[in-house]
Amino acid sequence: MRTITQRTPQLKLYGAVLVLTALVATVVAIAMAGGAQAQSLDNTYPDPAPCGPGALTASMEEPHEIRSGHFALFDAYWELTHRASNDDPRDTHGGIMHINECPPEMVKATEEDEGEVKTVITRTAYGIDISEAIMHVLDGHQVAVVATNAEATAGQLSLEEYPEVRRGLGLLGPNNTTLPVPAGTKVWWLRLDDPDTTDKDETSDLGMGFSAALFDSKYWLTSKEEELDDRQPMRYMFEAERYPGSDPAEVPHFYAYEAPKEGNAEAEIVWDSTRVHYPEQAMELEPGEYRPVQWIFTKAGTYEVSTNFRGFVRTSNPHQSGDDEYDANWKRISSDDTATTGEKTFTFQVGSELAETEPPMFGVNLRAHEDASAGDHVGEPIRVFDAEVPALTYTLSGKGHGNFSVTSRTHPNAAQIVVASGADLNYDSQKSYDLVLEVSDGKDHEGNDDDSVDHYIGVEIDLIQHPHVIVSASKHTPATGESVTLFIGVRGLPEGVAYSDLSYLVWENTKTGGLVSALFPAHDSDSPIGTSAVSHADAGTYKYTPEATYTLDGVEHTLRGDPVTITWRASSP
Repeated sequence: MRTITQRTPQLKLYGAVLVLTALVATVVAIAMAGGAQAQSLDNTYPDPAPCGPGALTASMEEPHEIRSGHFALFDAYWELTHRASNDDPRDTHGGIMHINECPPEMVKATEEDEGEVKTVITRTAYGIDISEAIMHVLDGHQVAVVATNAEATAGQLSLEEYPEVRRGLGLLGPNNTTLPVPAGTKVWWLRLDDPDTTDKDETSDLGMGFSAALFDSKYWLTSKEEELDDRQPMRYMFEAERYPGSDPAEVPHFYAYEAPKEGNAEAEIVWDSTRVHYPEQAMELEPGEYRPVQWIFTKAGTYEVSTNFRGFVRTSNPHQSGDDEYDANWKRISSDDTATTGEKTFTFQVGSELAETEPPMFGVNLRAHEDASAGDHVGEPIRVFDAEVPALTYTLSGKGHGNFSVTSRTHPNAAQIVVASGADLNYDSQKSYDLVLEVSDGKDHEGNDDDSVDHYIGVEIDLIQHPHVIVSASKHTPATGESVTLFIGVRGLPEGVAYSDLSYLVWENTKTGGLVSALFPAHDSDSPIGTSAVSHADAGTYKYTPEATYTLDGVEHTLRGDPVTITWRASSP
């Protein structure tokens, strides 16, 4: 049995390094059941996919539910497919990086060694095939939610300690102001032990963590390597997840957090499904590291998350000649500088009842002006998983997709949606577009040509109505002397413009275009609608052209709309 001491990890999220609190008087070790690590060239970790006829799921009734146990659910490994020749100095090892379809159970126990308490986590085969299994979070994990630590009692979740959950519960008001927590608010919480409680271990009986335990720093770069330069260390990358165009309080969301800190300090977040502007989130690990996390789900239902794993190959021998660990026959584990797994999807069911429900839509929400020109960008580029191919192929589908096209960006890979040539965007006829962005790298997992779709991203594009002023009349053919009310208003009024900032003007012209007068419709400060009465004693046709003026960010804007025509007819004798 080989043990690896787990260092105090670091987590990098969107470029900000979040250092975890050191574990006091506890050494966490991983006992690698089954012998050496994946990079031991004498005994490579066997390819566990598929799990084989002996898999636990093979004998389980449908659906294959996993309700308890602690698993390295996200578990990558390297399969050695080519052994380098020692006779050729240019030759390197080769292989394929995988995400383990049979993630192991991580069994924790405490031991005492010369007066020091150690927590030892043993990695053992469990036999579940994750492609056929559902991680089922039962209602027994549901807990009450309170606003502050001072209010929290044992077993309750404090939004002061887990503030990001507020958004998923719809408890943020304008300008991110905090709203009261309604009585009875609950979430499902897979917990890790809180260091502030000493009477018992509060860790949930179901746990899911991240693992790079089957990688060795002898062959893979760590986060502190000089040759890493600007590249990122080993990491699991996730999809941006959001239900496009919907109130976050109305759809399921989930979060992953590091273990609780002492003093009820704010927990470090790993994954936040409500984040709209960050299409990719990452969990970084060092070679040989395993890290459990906490999970919080806001609603019952089915959740799916897709991920892949990426590592950077060490390009030079980590030890100098004369060092005890120097290997004269050391070879690179791969001729490539980076290695990436294929994408893997995991399914979580939250709530004791296994409902036949569709998972929440994963994707992004974008906005476009209805008067946008061909080639105008629609939102920011949509990041997709890095791929070791020259280019990715993107395709849009869905009603109205022809109004948009996609341009490809690289370093990093991203899809920029733009307004297509000949687009017909009209807010009055179609306010939003529910589309699907299909992504293909042109290869299968073994590198063979394959033009099938590798990934789908939901894209909702909401049109922004172009501000325009309109006018209407209570009557169009009144009798002479009869009064007609004109109604004037602005559609698509920009944010930040108050109704009281609007001023209206209506030009009255004869049918042939001669100016008769200027009308100044009045309106209340709490309404955008202005009114003005007009009447003529003689028969005739007149046009009324609306005009509106407002100031935004110190700039005055004037809108002029289409006229309405009114014909006064002679009264019957």
